[in-house]
Amino acid sequence: MNLILITIDCLRADHLSCLGYSKRTTPNLDYLASNGALFTQAISVSDWTPQSFVAILTSTYPQMYRGELHITNRRTTIAQVLKDHGYHTAAFHSNPFLSSYHGYHKGFDTFDDSIPKNHRKSTLSKAKELAKSIMGTSSKLYKVLIQIHAATMAANPSAKAQVLNKKAISWLHDNPNNFFLWIHYMDVHGPYYPQGIISPFERYRLWKLNHQKAHTPEEINELIHLYDAEVSYVDEMIGSFWHILKRNNVLDNTFVIVTADHGEEFMEHGHYGHGSYLYDELIHVPLIIVGPGLEGQVISQQVSLLDLAPTILDILKIEKPKAFLGNSLFPLINGNRATTGNSEAISETQSELDVTTRRGMRPQLQLDAERRMISIRTSKWKYIYTKGKQDQLYDLEDDQNETKNVIDIKSEIAAELRAKIMAHIEFKDKSIPNEEAVIKERVRQLRGSGKI
Repeated sequence: MNLILITIDCLRADHLSCLGYSKRTTPNLDYLASNGALFTQAISVSDWTPQSFVAILTSTYPQMYRGELHITNRRTTIAQVLKDHGYHTAAFHSNPFLSSYHGYHKGFDTFDDSIPKNHRKSTLSKAKELAKSIMGTSSKLYKVLIQIHAATMAANPSAKAQVLNKKAISWLHDNPNNFFLWIHYMDVHGPYYPQGIISPFERYRLWKLNHQKAHTPEEINELIHLYDAEVSYVDEMIGSFWHILKRNNVLDNTFVIVTADHGEEFMEHGHYGHGSYLYDELIHVPLIIVGPGLEGQVISQQVSLLDLAPTILDILKIEKPKAFLGNSLFPLINGNRATTGNSEAISETQSELDVTTRRGMRPQLQLDAERRMISIRTSKWKYIYTKGKQDQLYDLEDDQNETKNVIDIKSEIAAELRAKIMAHIEFKDKSIPNEEAVIKERVRQLRGSGKI
């Protein structure tokens, strides 16, 4: 059996038509959902890519191991486990946070994290930075260079979904059996521009729209319209990819999983973008699993993306490493509602995440324990703990938009959920392993797969 993992950056669950969105944005994903398992309450472990993918690929929490977000030897990836069991492994994406620099290549035979040439610094970009360093951001020269750069730069420097599809299809041609393939699409990530050619003046206007801090309701509506267009484009590319797989009989023995690392906020709680908050528009993500023998079903039980890697191993009949904290969702798909998954989903981020660090190409990816933010979510309640700030409690049944903090009214429930978060923090803070234990676990995995 083979497995393809498709992840989409910034795709919030409530903008898929199969999950109730008023616009028909995702006809191809709707088709997959109708022919597989659609999870309506899938919760990401974070609202930011580096934290989320630590959980997706290693089934560990991002704030474990001193909050190191690059893939060190302390964490074992799903690709490493599958490669140890003889699978051909490949990854195609263009997100710098998921690059080989940060250790995401580990376990992949083929790892294509190339950044397009237009992402490299141009002469104009270098001139802009020089003017900034010498004369500051208030100088006329710097402001003129900013405008010229915005009017001429690429809309989104990441590789398009169509490009990644071509690379993946080429790889599948050479590796038709016993494979694990991961594709991560960046098209739904901002900045948002319309498809096709636009004038330099319009490009500059949209650049300002995407990067300004405050937005009018009309501007937010325009950004949402552009966002939905990108969602539909990725949906079209997934449909195209699916038809090629079907035409070549790849789907006869292949499971396909589609999900997202996190969502996107459009001022629902006073912010635009993502990072530093744990409201549902940021952590409620789509999850669809399609494969041989599966019939269309809707699963409303809450699940966490911490369970994704164990689910992949269960589908492929491979024992999960002891370090994987999640549980397989496959029994849930098979009808066992009582013994599967984590009924309480924990998500983590860092409050006031530094924008420069977050958007840099090679940042220091280590979380600050003094600014930790953690939420625990049940089917009814969400409690958000932020160190040094007021905690929040929301009744998700009566207040789906999370606008009424009822922490003072529901003090008993708040105390119970806060205690669970404190226990989670204590568990994580004890997760710094000695190197000998790490080596012993890795040796055990290699022996189990017959490598040594």
